[in-house]
Amino acid sequence: MCVWSGATALCGLAGNFVQLFCARMLVGAGEATLTPSTYSMLADLFRPTRLALPCGVYAGSSFVGSGMALLLGGMILGYLAQSGPVVLPGIGELRNWQAAFLGAALLSSVVIVLFVVTIDEPVRRGLQGPRADSRPPLRELVAFYRANRRTLNAVFFGVSLLGAAQFAIGAWAPAYFMRLHGWSAAQAGTAYGSILLACGTAGSIAGGWLADRLEASRGKGHLRAALVSALATLPFAMAFPLAPNGSWVVALLVPTVFFGSLSLGAGPALIPVFAPPRMRAVLIAAYLFAASLLGQAMGPALVGLSTDYLFGAPARVRESLVLVPATLLILAALFLWSGIRVKRRSAVS
Repeated sequence: MCVWSGATALCGLAGNFVQLFCARMLVGAGEATLTPSTYSMLADLFRPTRLALPCGVYAGSSFVGSGMALLLGGMILGYLAQSGPVVLPGIGELRNWQAAFLGAALLSSVVIVLFVVTIDEPVRRGLQGPRADSRPPLRELVAFYRANRRTLNAVFFGVSLLGAAQFAIGAWAPAYFMRLHGWSAAQAGTAYGSILLACGTAGSIAGGWLADRLEASRGKGHLRAALVSALATLPFAMAFPLAPNGSWVVALLVPTVFFGSLSLGAGPALIPVFAPPRMRAVLIAAYLFAASLLGQAMGPALVGLSTDYLFGAPARVRESLVLVPATLLILAALFLWSGIRVKRRSAVS
């Protein structure tokens, strides 16, 4: 948290593209450390049949941040534009976007202090033997993956493809509002930001609750909840780009984001339940690597490539938003179904 908060401040102090690019990479490196550590800690605090809900709450917090960024970002930039230039001693005059970065870094420092003061390291669950808490050798990780590859692939690829569909929609929904329905950037950001804030958060928490209920009653609850997410999202994701006006788009985006968010906490929560304690964090990191490549990188890029090279016109982002998320959701469902069908070979109580 200290690394990415400091890097956020460096983003605000960047004077050229290379400096901003490097600072943003450092933000990502810092952020990438948080989720593996957090999921591993949550697995020590909660029983396996109660783990998905707190993981869903944690995943839902990202929607709070994203929604607040869209809702408040424009307001903050507007305030800075009206209040005149910001001048810092030794640095000089800042542009509005630079001042916004520095303000975000300052706010995060308060969160870091609260974290250090209030959070204690939990007692590790399921550790046996003198080397149980040591880092596992690579061959042990490879052997565990080979023995459980269909289950792990359901999380690594199935849940990641679900995320790719959501990232594709999130990255292009504002442009879709502006190109097809003539909305301003502020209108599009407010509408989609409100949906993310409410439905993304609620969906992540509901998905965690559903996974815990299914895990306790039928087993494979994490993957079943993720499969429900893929199948329930599909019709709404295909319908909202075809809506006749912006109001209908907003109405259809509500279930799209809600159902699409069910898997974001429930799916990855399988890893700390399923894997030995000494492998939890590294396997979650592997999932995040797949989720970043397939989700954040590939999902939005596929919509852009489809719009430019398949349909050939910016206004035809509508067709791309039908085709790309639908394809990703179908592929995700296939991976998840494959993971549900296989008998789980390893488990940690």
